[in-house]
Amino acid sequence: MIGKGDNAYHRQTRKLDARGNPVEVATFGLDGKPIEVVDSASGRRCARLVRRFDANDKAIESQCFDASGQPVPEEKGAGLQQSTSHP
Repeated sequence: MIGKGDNAYHRQTRKLDARGNPVEVATFGLDGKPIEVVDSASGRRCARLVRRFDANDKAIESQCFDASGQPVPEEKGAGLQQSTSHP
């Protein structure tokens, strides 16, 4: 197992964009099924996290999915988190 407590998983896959940014991260348990871990940026429990980056490689959007593939809403009720800050 990798990690501890709420962040323990067996295997992780990553998809990177052309600039090396992690646009998708998924975690799996010993049985090979998706397993939810806590996303440190949002505090949401995600089995798959999809991000979008701007031209300056800053994460501007993230979408979190649970182990069954359903969007995980933030406390505000949205499953999509967007950053509106400008450099």
